Amino acid sequence: MNPFLSLRNYEEFVYTLKQRFPSVQGSTLTVIPRGKRMAIVQGEIAFARGYRITLKERLSFDEGPVVNTHPHHKHIFPDIKHHRLPAPDMSFTQPNLPALIREIEELLKE
Repeated sequence: MNPFLSLRNYEEFVYTLKQRFPSVQGSTLTVIPRGKRMAIVQGEIAFARGYRITLKERLSFDEGPVVNTHPHHKHIFPDIKHHRLPAPDMSFTQPNLPALIREIEELLKE
C-alpha cells in the first residue's frame, strides 16, 4: 500500500500504525478530510518512558499523490520554536512517521 496514492490509503496508514509498530502504545492521530483533495492530520503518538510524537500536518492531494508537506526539519523540545534540526530522512515520496518512530525506538533501547 502506498499511503500517498489517495486519502483513503493515507487514512489506513495512519489508523494502523499501532498494529505495524509494537513500540506505539497509543495514538490519537485523526485524519480530517477537508474536501476531496485536502486533509489535516493531527494528534499524538505515545511510546514508553513518556516519549511522544505530536503533529499537525496539512496534506494536499493533487490528482493522487501528496504534493505539499514540509517535513525537512524537526522541532526539538524544550524550545521548539528555535531548536530545529535537519531531518534528512524526511521526504515527499514516502511517509515520514516510520522514520520518526524508528528514532524513538532507538532512544528506548538506551
